[in-house]
Amino acid sequence: MDISTEHLELMQRITAHLEPHLKEGRTYHQEFYKSRYGSSGGSVFQVHEGKSYTPWHAEHNPEDTLTQGLKELDDVIRGMRGNLNLSDLYYHLPADTKVRFTHVKGQPMQMLVMDVPHLLEDLKKTIREDAMRYTTDNPEFISAEAIMRFVQQADELGIYTDETTVLSTRTSSGSSPADTNLIKCINKALGGHLEKLYYKLEGDTFVLQSKPGFPEFGITELEPENETIDLAPEYKERKDAQAEAIRLRTEFYKTLGTMLPVPIYLNVGGFRSHSWPEGSHYHTSEVLRVIYTKDSTIVITDGLSDVYTSERSDANLEYNGVGAEFYLEFEGHVTFEEVRNHFCTALLNSVTQIAIEHGDFKALIENNEHATIEFRQDNVELWCIKGMNGASNDISIFFRHGQYAPDDFGAFLNMPSKNVPAKLQLNLEEILLINIKPFSNEWLTSYKLRSEDEEVKKEVREEMMAHFEAIGEDNKIPLTYVEEGVDNTLGELFPLSDVEPRGSEINNELIESLAKNEELSHDTINEMLEQHSEFLDGGGDDGHFEQLYTASLPLNIYMTQTKAGKQFKPGMKTIPKDFSFEDADLRSSEFTGCIADGVDFRDADLTGSLFTNGFFRGANFEGADLTSVDFTDSDVTGANFRNTVLDGADFEITNCTGADFTGANTTDATFKGANMKDVKY
Repeated sequence: MDISTEHLELMQRITAHLEPHLKEGRTYHQEFYKSRYGSSGGSVFQVHEGKSYTPWHAEHNPEDTLTQGLKELDDVIRGMRGNLNLSDLYYHLPADTKVRFTHVKGQPMQMLVMDVPHLLEDLKKTIREDAMRYTTDNPEFISAEAIMRFVQQADELGIYTDETTVLSTRTSSGSSPADTNLIKCINKALGGHLEKLYYKLEGDTFVLQSKPGFPEFGITELEPENETIDLAPEYKERKDAQAEAIRLRTEFYKTLGTMLPVPIYLNVGGFRSHSWPEGSHYHTSEVLRVIYTKDSTIVITDGLSDVYTSERSDANLEYNGVGAEFYLEFEGHVTFEEVRNHFCTALLNSVTQIAIEHGDFKALIENNEHATIEFRQDNVELWCIKGMNGASNDISIFFRHGQYAPDDFGAFLNMPSKNVPAKLQLNLEEILLINIKPFSNEWLTSYKLRSEDEEVKKEVREEMMAHFEAIGEDNKIPLTYVEEGVDNTLGELFPLSDVEPRGSEINNELIESLAKNEELSHDTINEMLEQHSEFLDGGGDDGHFEQLYTASLPLNIYMTQTKAGKQFKPGMKTIPKDFSFEDADLRSSEFTGCIADGVDFRDADLTGSLFTNGFFRGANFEGADLTSVDFTDSDVTGANFRNTVLDGADFEITNCTGADFTGANTTDATFKGANMKDVKY
């Protein structure tokens, strides 16, 4: 292998760095697998009389002179990261490449990019080591035999394996090859054309066959009798049960409508990476099927009800995986490409990951009938649909901004479908077919889905189902809630402003008529400001408001320990238009129900104040600090909010018609259901 000058210099520096830590007469190795996503491996090891010794052995056998210093050497190598990176020597190599570094005291380090002969020799060694790895009774190795089938699954290579190992004390079978990464490297080194690979190691005799064959490397054409191998009875029973579960499920899916022959393969990884229905597989087990009914498009999981491959998960072969499959149902017929790259497909995967992590999701649904899950947009891992497909469908492609901003939305589980039954009998048990319907944040903020009382949440879910039935959606979802040709800029700049406004519990007409009955004089207001200053000096701004309603009127209570002064509360009174609060310190004041049309609040500090159910038409708040100010259900028509600080400000169902928000940090406030007609920004 040609080595660049830059790489040669790096190898010389690494050699010099490790030299003091190497023992005379010993040979140390490191091996790395280069993949599409990075690399794996790298722990140092040494070989003695055909057996590999690792830092783990050295740590747990401190008296073994053979491996003394191995753990310390491994720590030194790990400590090089950031300064002397071994990955810099192989990062340019193609995916599915294996590299070995060798370190010997007094010699330059060596780098070997393994070719086919090296990889096959490594496979022979790995098969034997893997067979003996977890034995405790020192059995004799008799043989290991495997047949592998290679299937391209979207961007990934799936490897389906049957393997049988015979030791002097037992015979066992499984579905895992000796080393998946090594097998992928062999396939890559052979041109990536393997369809099947067979091996048998018996004693020291190693037989390799493949389809197609590669006689130049001693790999003959696969013989028909080796397309299947003898399997241990327990494994064969589980394998046959798996095949029957898949057959029954596939036949059922075809009864729902027209099932497309090509599935959707998900890329599972990141902060949730549970393969279906368990642990880790050596192929892409996360598969979705697309089915067209007469009036909808179903996207359904195909594998969560597979039989567990591990006896640890299901010792007595009683369960069809997690006991459920999950699905989305789109309105009308949607193309394969649209659903493959759709945000809701990623959401579907996220729900399945939560179900696997839960441990008994089937029982949860059976006990509660329905469930809701609250998500933040960054809880849905788009990686599973993006992969190498370049999908760009994040949440903003599906929901309007106000339906999820600033972050929250939900998923309703197990809403009934007219096209999909609630249950399906498979070979080991009856499984659930659970519908997933995303819903907007208004159900989270306006209702009691966040209650700890399950009965309260159950009532809300019943109300939700009735609502979706009344509007004709039922369990189905549209391809998008975003209307074409509609400018969504307001929804992005003024969070939640595109949410339908809720009704008000307050009679604002009555409040305005009461406020008009009393106009405060300048002297009275100035006296109130002096008392408020004493209130603040006494620590009055450390309290909080409790907002109540009685007889359609607001009744607010400010909870504080201070006894000094008096809080500024001009509520349900009128402030003259010619009065100025410019630069005033009005923190924690209460303007609820107040008429202050055209009043000057420029550069005032109004942090934490209540301006609910008030009338501030044409008022001037330019430059004011409105941090955590609540304007809910007020009228600020034509008001000036230029360059104001709006951190945490609340304008829910506020009439902001014609208001000027130029230069204000509106995205840090909420405008749920507010009237934003003709606003300036």
